[in-house]
Amino acid sequence: MRVYTNELGRYKAIAEKYKKSKEDVKLSLPIEFEGELYRVLEFFKSSFFEKNPTGILVLTNDGFKVSDKRVQREVVKLSYYLDILLDDDSIERLKKAITPEKELKKETINYNDAIDVLTLLNSENIKGIDTVINVLKKLPESKIENNRALEEYIKITKKYEDVDFAVNSEMIEELLKCYRDMLLVNFRRVKEINKGRAYYDSLKDLSSKNKKKISNKFNGMSQRYTRLEMILDKLKNILIIYDRILDMNEERYIEFLKTQDNVNINNKLKLIRE
Repeated sequence: MRVYTNELGRYKAIAEKYKKSKEDVKLSLPIEFEGELYRVLEFFKSSFFEKNPTGILVLTNDGFKVSDKRVQREVVKLSYYLDILLDDDSIERLKKAITPEKELKKETINYNDAIDVLTLLNSENIKGIDTVINVLKKLPESKIENNRALEEYIKITKKYEDVDFAVNSEMIEELLKCYRDMLLVNFRRVKEINKGRAYYDSLKDLSSKNKKKISNKFNGMSQRYTRLEMILDKLKNILIIYDRILDMNEERYIEFLKTQDNVNINNKLKLIRE
C-alpha cells in the first residue's frame, strides 16, 4: 500500500502555509491514537537519487496542527513504523531480497563443489577447513528459511492491502513482531557464516596458490579453486555488511534494532514545525 500520497485534499492550505521554497509535501494515511485520528504531513526536497525529509507537521484529521508533544511523538512513531512495515517501497525491497529458486539451485551446486574441494585440501590437515565445510553445508537450508520468512511476512501484509482503515498501535505491534522475527532468521544465517570468519582469508590464499599449479590448470581444478575463492569472498562481504552485529546474541540484536528505531524516530521528531 501507499502510506503517503501527494494528493493533499483539504490539507493543502495548511501544507502551503508551512511549506518552504523548493519543498514538496506528502500526506500520510489516517493514524489512530487514543481514539482520535491524525495525519502526518512530511515535507521533503528531492535530489537525483532520493527524497530528503526537511519537515513534519502532525495534524488532526480535521486539519488542525497538533502541538501536544506526547501526541506528536506517538503519531510520528506510528507513521515511522507504518512506512517501514507496510509501504509499497519497503515491501518491494523485501521481495527483491528473496532468492529465486533457480539461483538457489545454482548456489547449492557451487557450495557442494566448494565442499568437495575443501575436503581434498583437508588431507593436508589445514586449520579451519572442517568449520568452513560445516558453514557451507548449512547455507542452502538457511537461505531457504530466509526466503520463507520473507514470504511469510509479505503474505501477512497483504491483508492490509486496499483496506480502508486507520493505523493504530495494536496493528503496528503485531506487524513489528512479525517483522523482527523475519529479521532474526537472517541474523541467524549471518551468525552461521560468522563461524568461519577466522579462516576465510587463509583458505582463499591457499586456494589461490593451488589454482596456479601447472597440474591443476590441466585437470580442471583451477576453475574449481576460482569458484571457491568467489564463495569465500562473498561470505567475507556479507560479514562486512553486518559487521556491527556479528558479536551480538539475539537479545542484543533486538535491542539494537529498537535503539536504531528510536534514533530514527527522534530524528523525525526534530523535523516537526511549530
